[in-house]
Amino acid sequence: MVRMLKRNGLLVLKPPLKRGRRTRHRAFSRDELKLFFAHCGEDQRILFMTMLATGARPAELIPSERSQHTALLKSEVDAESGIITIRGAKLKPGQEEVIRKVKITESLMEDFVVYARTIRGPHVFPSRNESLKRTFERILKRAAIDKVDLLGKKLTAHSFRHTYCTLVAEALGYNPFVVKATLGHSQISTTSRYYHAAAPVMAIDLSDYMGNEAGEYGQALWTKEAAGGSAAS
Repeated sequence: MVRMLKRNGLLVLKPPLKRGRRTRHRAFSRDELKLFFAHCGEDQRILFMTMLATGARPAELIPSERSQHTALLKSEVDAESGIITIRGAKLKPGQEEVIRKVKITESLMEDFVVYARTIRGPHVFPSRNESLKRTFERILKRAAIDKVDLLGKKLTAHSFRHTYCTLVAEALGYNPFVVKATLGHSQISTTSRYYHAAAPVMAIDLSDYMGNEAGEYGQALWTKEAAGGSAAS
């Protein structure tokens, strides 16, 4: 029917796609990170550690025939300075390419360079035969880490980006605008979905209001009320 209408010159509009439910991600705790990487194979450890250290999306690192984005190239790794250039894979129509330069630790860069030499071709990481989701969930199971917490928030491979954002926020003094620039977001509202850092907890000094005079005044009011008098009199 649709083909017949189109052949007769009628414009047929597709119904709008129904928006799916957005996954509520959470960041890894430090103990969970230790458990996770303790149960990774070497190839898996380098990949997931790079995601954690750079906040890169899987599509920005792993080449795929289904993606038009060019994944991380060996030429984009500067071993001497310890800097990796990440090109954003999630762009809106008309948006300029987002390029982030991320510095990683010397020890990770050494492992990173050694690993990259074992991969044929221009990319740092090879295309995957097994889905990243299955690999990630298998490691979670081996490490006995709950995928979903009591609030319904999930751990997925994308949680490494959330964890990176949280660690950066803590290091930069909980400034969401600096974190926004670090992640390459165009909207601060997007950054807020990744920002799992808790604000510093502090106690208000009430000693000036809890001294002997305040205590005696409160006790006097309590005694007068107990005797049937009015606290306001």
